[in-house]
Amino acid sequence: MRYFEWIVWTLLAFWTAFWFVTWLVKKREYKSGCYYDTGEVIALYGTPKTTFVSTAILVIFVFLDFNKLHLLWIYPVVNFYIDVKIAKWLCRKDRERLNKEAVDKDL
Repeated sequence: MRYFEWIVWTLLAFWTAFWFVTWLVKKREYKSGCYYDTGEVIALYGTPKTTFVSTAILVIFVFLDFNKLHLLWIYPVVNFYIDVKIAKWLCRKDRERLNKEAVDKDL
């Protein structure tokens, strides 16, 4: 059972590293002026935070003697929670921008 726990931990560590490298590539393309939809913008803003928290969770599971199979439910829940918070933040920010533009247009 211990081997399976470490296999799960290792796969999630590789997934986190792959996810971060993919974000770096997307960020470089975004700065060059490529067009992105809302989902990709949310991913561009959320990935650094999600990656940091995911890495922290993986490190905690290495140093504390928790069953690493709990990562199979903790990892997706935390990622989903952070993505939802980032999406709400971006929607609020966009609404504020639109309200400001409407006020500026009226003046």
